[in-house]
Amino acid sequence: MRKVISNGVERVGGDHTFFASAHHVLGKKCFSEDNLQNSNNLNPIGFPLVVSTWDSFDFQAAAQKAFDIFRQGTVGWNTSSSYRRLNAIVEGLSECEKRRCDRTVGFGGSPDERGETTLDALVMDGPGHKSGAVAELRRIKSAAKVAWAVMNYTEHSLLVGEKATEFALAMDFEEESLSTEESLEMHRNWLKAKCQPNFWRNVQPDPHSQCGPYKPNWMEADGADFLSPKQLVNSIGFEEEEAFGGSKNHDTIGIILVDFEGNVAAGTSSNGAKNKIVGRVGDAPIVGAGAFVDNEVGGAVATGDGDVMMRFVPSFLAVEQMRYGKSPSEATREAIGRIKRNYPNFMGAVVAANVGGEFGAACSGIKGGFGYSVVNANHEKVGREIDIRHVSFFDAGESVRWHSASGIHSAVCLAILFAASSSFFNLQIIEFSGMLFNGDSLYAFLIASFSLVCLSIGVVSAPSYFDDPSLITDYESDESGAFPNLQSALAQLQAQQEANAIGPRDDRQQLILDADAGELSQGAEEGKQLARLLQLPPQIGHVVGLALDPQNRLVLFHRSGRVWDEHSFNENNRLNRSLGAIPNATIAVVDSKSGRLLESHGQNLFYMPHGLIIDSNGNLWVTDVGSHQVHKLDKFFRPTMSLGEKLTPGSDAEHFCKPTDIAVSTNGDFFVADGYCNSRIMKFDRNGKLISQFGHQNSANPPKSGEFFVPHSIALIEDLNLVCVADRENERIQCFSAGLEGTTHNRRAYVPTGTFVTKAENIGRIYAIREKEHFLVGVTSWDRNGQLEPQVFVMDMNTGKANSFAKGLANAHAVALSASGDIFVSQLEPRQIVKFSIPSTGDAQ
Repeated sequence: MRKVISNGVERVGGDHTFFASAHHVLGKKCFSEDNLQNSNNLNPIGFPLVVSTWDSFDFQAAAQKAFDIFRQGTVGWNTSSSYRRLNAIVEGLSECEKRRCDRTVGFGGSPDERGETTLDALVMDGPGHKSGAVAELRRIKSAAKVAWAVMNYTEHSLLVGEKATEFALAMDFEEESLSTEESLEMHRNWLKAKCQPNFWRNVQPDPHSQCGPYKPNWMEADGADFLSPKQLVNSIGFEEEEAFGGSKNHDTIGIILVDFEGNVAAGTSSNGAKNKIVGRVGDAPIVGAGAFVDNEVGGAVATGDGDVMMRFVPSFLAVEQMRYGKSPSEATREAIGRIKRNYPNFMGAVVAANVGGEFGAACSGIKGGFGYSVVNANHEKVGREIDIRHVSFFDAGESVRWHSASGIHSAVCLAILFAASSSFFNLQIIEFSGMLFNGDSLYAFLIASFSLVCLSIGVVSAPSYFDDPSLITDYESDESGAFPNLQSALAQLQAQQEANAIGPRDDRQQLILDADAGELSQGAEEGKQLARLLQLPPQIGHVVGLALDPQNRLVLFHRSGRVWDEHSFNENNRLNRSLGAIPNATIAVVDSKSGRLLESHGQNLFYMPHGLIIDSNGNLWVTDVGSHQVHKLDKFFRPTMSLGEKLTPGSDAEHFCKPTDIAVSTNGDFFVADGYCNSRIMKFDRNGKLISQFGHQNSANPPKSGEFFVPHSIALIEDLNLVCVADRENERIQCFSAGLEGTTHNRRAYVPTGTFVTKAENIGRIYAIREKEHFLVGVTSWDRNGQLEPQVFVMDMNTGKANSFAKGLANAHAVALSASGDIFVSQLEPRQIVKFSIPSTGDAQ
């Protein structure tokens, strides 16, 4: 067990996670006890305060977005306005709509009986008691923004259906289908299942066994319903395997914001109940049911069986209970209790926050408990001592399951950042005709890298891991080597990175897309960078691996429709049994200039794709974190070698545990980053026989050289006999001797594999690195303090020049280099590939 305290706790994430210094995302759990339980109330905490329903990663990203937008709109952290609050609420809700949070918010989910997705949304502001809402909104994706438009531009509080769509079009919103292939398939499967489940009762034919159209049965003389009370209180629209509160049925997002002055705003967004009757309106857009605020008291939001909840206006009731002096936890418990007294099997939850900064929640009937998200400014005031019980990394974030010292309550503490996506499901290639540079921010690492050449004269003193993984040897330092420059070099790097930390918004290089002009600019001062937007087929999912083949075609290793989330693996790192091999193609070959799809391969081969490299002979090498394997495919995409036992994680010489990347030498030796679980680098010969391994999980703080925390990518610089590792969560690159024999490299003495050479620290969380002709290129994400922006860096090892550019290029996962010097970077969200065309020399500025 590793014991940590929430102030300053290191929350380690996956491909979309970040570390926050000024704010904190807290995942709270409310567990049902006798089907009703309220969560612990934490109070008071720093303002601004954002509280939202649900605690999975997309929902937490939405809460974080609301917090960040409010903070960006605040001057000096001491101003407040209705616009600032509502803009934050709406942007948070819109983030969830764009992400299609767990497919239960936004487009592409919860089709009605006719297969159409419709949306509900509500925004409400405490000062002035203003509100705006839309219900059954059709063919408009930005439901929350339309609701805000109702508030801003009409005297009404709610617009519904087709007329709400007409209003949105008049307000210049774009009309587009809310259906996706996924939602249409849901509807087709529902029809095949004889329209089960559905929301009909007292009709004929029997709605429990047949589809409509239906006609009413007359009521009995005493007015009693034909259905039993048990049938009346069940949420018959929720399938058993997708029970409410599960990963596929989180329902509504509700967000509450309390600003510095105690003003309150709230909002909701939902795509409603799956298989709902056409015309149905749930609780989400109803004031008092989905959300309610009173500026003298606080606010509340609700999620659950909306058809039942709106009969009790639980959000209003919770706020009124707080007016009478009850805490948010007590108030939400009372609101849920009122419903349960009439509907014992009711499933739902209410979250509340008061103007003093206290927050709490209560839930009923939710399997596994109800989680909600909290973001605030002064996380050091949230003081809970907790043990890490289990850590499971994955690309959408990271699940850290916590339990309190008392063992009574659990919490999931995460810190995530997802940049706002203008497109969720379209894959694009953006081609630049130029690039920006901001100086020698990585020059120091280049100096350190060159010091390897002098190892034949003297070797630095550092822990080393050789053919015996357990062997640690210290070499004596010889000051005649090149290492006297190392300290000053790393100091220069750190100073450059600090200078590049987030400053005023106007000083940041932004990628700004002008969709109408089809151009990409990086600030007026630097001139426009022309771009072409090339659509790729929608069946291509998250592109997690990139490489150029000998024909200069771009090869994409992607996950099709699969997403790596908190349910993908169990606590033993085994893939969820329900996830078989991905049936669709997971390898796409596209034209690197036009983006045209040329070939598709990899059906029914891979479970959770990750790393990709193409060797000098045109063979593909891939890692599969789902099956815990490494595969070699020939140039015809036929498997020729597989290492690791399929679907069986392990830490011995015969097993991997979520391997992340590969590097292959010309003599056939190859290196595997066994990254997420084992934190080691393994070296094999051309036949797949293990030669050596080195590295292990962090044992100290700060971590020692040769220790890793998610080695996410590796690059082999063969003529320097150097293997460099992107030590992602330690925010550094570490380089070691590759121990290559029988190769031509600038060495006068053999140095064993795994001998630590040098490192560059505090340069952000590095997701991918690649090298070609002494150009080392990498992509980073936010550092743990939220100060260093995502960016691309290039080091010309021939000239000593180092440059970083494309700041704000968030969620980058893989990088590939062409022979002509083009750089391809894949982003997970938005799903796109960025192509940079750069000068052939390293002295361009």
